Amino acid sequence: MTLMPAGIRLTGRAVLVVGGGAVALRKIRLLSRSGARITLISPDALPAIRNFAAAGKIVWRRKRWDGRGVGPNPVMVFACTDDPAVNRKVAAWAKKSGAWINRADDPAGSNIHIPAIAKTGPILIALFSGGAAPAYVKYLRQRIWRALGPDISSELRLIAQIRRALKSRVPGAAERKRRLTALLKTGRIRVLAKKSPAARRAAVRQLLKER
Repeated sequence: MTLMPAGIRLTGRAVLVVGGGAVALRKIRLLSRSGARITLISPDALPAIRNFAAAGKIVWRRKRWDGRGVGPNPVMVFACTDDPAVNRKVAAWAKKSGAWINRADDPAGSNIHIPAIAKTGPILIALFSGGAAPAYVKYLRQRIWRALGPDISSELRLIAQIRRALKSRVPGAAERKRRLTALLKTGRIRVLAKKSPAARRAAVRQLLKER
């Protein structure tokens, strides 16, 4: 299965989740962080999902799936019930409606896959296996995160600060790229990210003077 990874902005977009169990809860937690407008269809739901509904974070339609009353046309649909026949019906409805579909029980029946995600600050790492081995992907996520270490957010903020400074003070895209590349390849960014704010500012001023 060939997947093209992409970051999707769901803020304010309608998303449908069908099912009220643990899988649906994981999808709702992820979607709520993305700012999506979530409609849930399920006759029952876990207490944690009920809390989302009580807080007004999702619209919960307490009924079995019948293809009606789904609210705004969703751009994305998640079939999360424990009944494959229902999931097939949800997937067929989504495809007919032109929505992306994710089937929890059938990766081959999905045209969008949700990766294992590790996030710190603005950095997000996503790993896919095309549904082949979700548990292994989660294990890889933990290995990668441990290898990267806890300082990558600080490094990103610093490199963004340096990039802005270079753009305002150093003419020529090629020269700016050369300085940034040298900063990264030599590992200086790791050292600078651990210094005090004053030391970082001094280092940035020195970098702007370098030729």
